[in-house]
Amino acid sequence: MTNRDIYDAALALLAEEQYEDCGDYEARAPYLLACFINECCETDSFYHAARGTHGRADMSAAVDLDDVCPL
Repeated sequence: MTNRDIYDAALALLAEEQYEDCGDYEARAPYLLACFINECCETDSFYHAARGTHGRADMSAAVDLDDVCPL
């Protein structure tokens, strides 16, 4: 699942279907997603520790919408 898939699902929940009217959402989405991912960092670490795999490093201030979601 990519970050854009999450963004598209969020738009659908907001009942926003016209992408040309959502430029402000798309501009803020990389920062909001990075904030959410960092908030879930501890849970992600527990998940990986329980499975014996390596977790991810902390995210930067923004993510690329076309990258795979690190969680």
